[in-house]
Amino acid sequence: MRNGKTYLSYHEEHDLGKIKTVVKITEKEILVMRSGAIQMKQRFIPGASTLTQYKLPFGQMELRTETKNIQADVGGSEGSVKMTYNMTVGENQEHVHNMTIQYKEETKA
Repeated sequence: MRNGKTYLSYHEEHDLGKIKTVVKITEKEILVMRSGAIQMKQRFIPGASTLTQYKLPFGQMELRTETKNIQADVGGSEGSVKMTYNMTVGENQEHVHNMTIQYKEETKA
């Protein structure tokens, strides 16, 4: 936690390659930043609609996210974040998503 913001960072192996994800959690919004094989900065703000470019090695897609709610229990060495949002890819049908991130800080020996 720095300046009232909580940061989570993790790496993923994907069919397209390696991806680093950083999640920034504040009182008013959650920002998910991905770099590597997939690149994006997606903002989740309750009651707001946001746009992002989802960049892949073979092209990019526009994502529209309408966040319904976020619930964060953070601040310690473990916690969770829950979000409910609608997402539209390009001009296709809207889908409802529920995302939960649970974390526990690694202890270094």
